[in-house]
Amino acid sequence: MVSTACNGDGMVQNCHGLLELEYEQTEDSDESYEKMLQDESLKEQYSHAQNACVSRLDPQGFYADMRTWGLDYGPTFANVCEVRNDRDGQSVGSVQIPDVMSWTPTGSDRPHIIHPGTLDAVFHLAFAAVKGGKYDPTTAMVPKSIDSVTISGCVPFQPGTKLPGYSKANKHGLHELVADIVMFDDHSNLPTIVIEGFLCAEIAGASSNNGGNNGVRSLSSKLSWRPALGLLDTEDLGFVLAQHNGRSELVEYLKLLQHWSPSMSVMEVVAGVGADGYLPSTVFNDSSFLSVLKTWDVTTTCGKETQKALLEEQGSPIAILDFTQGDTSDTPPKTYDLVVVSDISSYEPNLEQVIEHMCKVVEGGGTACILASGSILERTQHALEANHMEPTVLQNSEEAGAISAVSQEPSLIISKKPPGACKNATMNGVNGEDNLKHNVVLIQAADPTKAALEVASNLTQSLERHGYTTENFSWTSASDMISVAGKLVISLPEFQQPFLQDVDESDFKNLKKLLLETGKLFWVTALDDPSTAMIDGLTRTVRSEMPGLSLRVFHADGKPTASPTSAASLVDMMVKAFLWTGEDNEFHVKEGLLHVSRIEEDPVLNEEINGLLPGAAKAICSLPLKEVPCPVKLCVLSPGMLSSICLERDDTVEATLEPDYIEINVKATALNFREVLVAMGQMTDSKLGLDAADVVRRVGSSVTVYKVGDRVAMYGHGAHRTIHRSRASYCALISDGMSFEEAATIPTVYATAWNAMGRLAKVKKGQLILIHAAAGGVG
Repeated sequence: MVSTACNGDGMVQNCHGLLELEYEQTEDSDESYEKMLQDESLKEQYSHAQNACVSRLDPQGFYADMRTWGLDYGPTFANVCEVRNDRDGQSVGSVQIPDVMSWTPTGSDRPHIIHPGTLDAVFHLAFAAVKGGKYDPTTAMVPKSIDSVTISGCVPFQPGTKLPGYSKANKHGLHELVADIVMFDDHSNLPTIVIEGFLCAEIAGASSNNGGNNGVRSLSSKLSWRPALGLLDTEDLGFVLAQHNGRSELVEYLKLLQHWSPSMSVMEVVAGVGADGYLPSTVFNDSSFLSVLKTWDVTTTCGKETQKALLEEQGSPIAILDFTQGDTSDTPPKTYDLVVVSDISSYEPNLEQVIEHMCKVVEGGGTACILASGSILERTQHALEANHMEPTVLQNSEEAGAISAVSQEPSLIISKKPPGACKNATMNGVNGEDNLKHNVVLIQAADPTKAALEVASNLTQSLERHGYTTENFSWTSASDMISVAGKLVISLPEFQQPFLQDVDESDFKNLKKLLLETGKLFWVTALDDPSTAMIDGLTRTVRSEMPGLSLRVFHADGKPTASPTSAASLVDMMVKAFLWTGEDNEFHVKEGLLHVSRIEEDPVLNEEINGLLPGAAKAICSLPLKEVPCPVKLCVLSPGMLSSICLERDDTVEATLEPDYIEINVKATALNFREVLVAMGQMTDSKLGLDAADVVRRVGSSVTVYKVGDRVAMYGHGAHRTIHRSRASYCALISDGMSFEEAATIPTVYATAWNAMGRLAKVKKGQLILIHAAAGGVG
């Protein structure tokens, strides 16, 4: 039993249960054989769950959603690092053991059996199992009871170790969730944590912690196009950021970088408090970075003297890291994909030393973004070069051509760290062998335009400069399509003339070969016509059904070859997109720059949808029943709180009426003791009411006993609603002298009494019967 007392109040019992200690079974005993069978059964269930769970969840997004329910987990407890589900009550995932300071008792080889941060994260897989499904939680849920928790004494405890496992969860009653969870040792592949009957209940009256978002759920998304940062040269980048200076330029660059690389580890280095008491602000504390923080893992660091002031200012966790001090630790420092410094001037006395230490925490292939001005700008640039970084200075518009010592706004330095080892790019095509990667096939339209011929010629020259050989084919020859199997193909039939909207049978066969048999297909369009979007839908569908194919689409403006300069620029962008080894498959040229797309949440549409959802605000309003504009049913918002009983919209009436069912307009329903138990949360159910009576409004196609207008009494689960339906065999005609109220009291109590007396007790005429509580419907 666990009890607590607060502020001198009496002891409050929080939980109670039984603790059992079991020893390992003797080898070759019946108990060990039984344990082996249990383990094999759990492993088989885990294997089935792995095959069924194909919907991948982003752990950061998962915990962000939990925060909107009112469950806010910090870094010590948010340890689910990988998770998938089937959106129907199953999930598989991994829990990473947190790195926390633990004291190891004398004589023991481990500090604990299991850390609370690990065990609590295991429970989170239950919520992941129902995430996105028909029982998707919308408010905070807390454990109510657990049937059993079995933890192996050999469960791993080393920080960073990942425990794989699965969970099965389902709705239990009105506002409860029950789950079973099993976690395994990744090395021995044996169950180490088995949780059965994990029962959670919604917190009565819980309010979502969504920052005043009124419970709006993330249901819709949009396609957002922004410049492809990794494919822009310095001149293009300067053009994109030309309208920004100083801190504004840094913010805009970070947004471009997040669009290009949505998943990054980031360190922001905050300057110290100024001599005048000025408190520096963090870049990522700006409201415009809310979408960025959903995908980036941002760590804010500062000196010890600044930490307290920043904590009071923004409340989020701040790490202490003083770059002015030498690294005395034997452990290599944690590295980040991006380091952001918005005010390097505060480190001026030790600038070179500080930059040296900052460069050490930049991951190979990572980036450092630093704002600097005046003489510090030049010193910073030299210090970065001295530490093997590759800095690029984006001059402000007022400083074009020279470094000004009197600039009002600092300049942005973007410094790349060379990767430790280059990754060899591989092809995802069906037949993409290495011996084919230097041969490119260009396919022209049957009657190409002059601009198309010019682009093909420039493409050939550009590809040859990159070490590729080229072949030119015409679309008209079916034999040419056979010869491109397994090769790298650039398709130009839709360059400046529509193609897909009028394909005949022969063209469609050739198109199938291009899509399914080439090693890599790069489809180019360059005209303002809605038909060019057809290739997007086609390639997205094919990629979804056959993930191994490499299909890329390149869209250019309607007049990309108006001048020799624009034509050369277009070919340059085409070659960049063709040779790009990343995962992007769709490229658009907009305003002379190469753009890529990302799927982002659409808050405007979410708000619109939320406004259309009945009861989205969970507010109860008083309204005469005759004025309710739609069918409704009885519900309980908070089990145990009878004041939360209300009516909500009933969507079941829109379903097709089954052949052997009848439907009635409910005039009367019966209140049984069972409904009281359900409403109080003492019985598990999600529907209220069993008996109803009224006239028939619809009959199923196979029903012959009843017709529209008949007066009937009905037995059917969930009868407390304005329109109800049930099997015709569960209904009975009402005599003219019986009211609807009287008729509604009969079906359940009559069937219960008849079952007890006739089928179970088998009473006979003349026997005496004692009925307790005879005033009730059954007694």
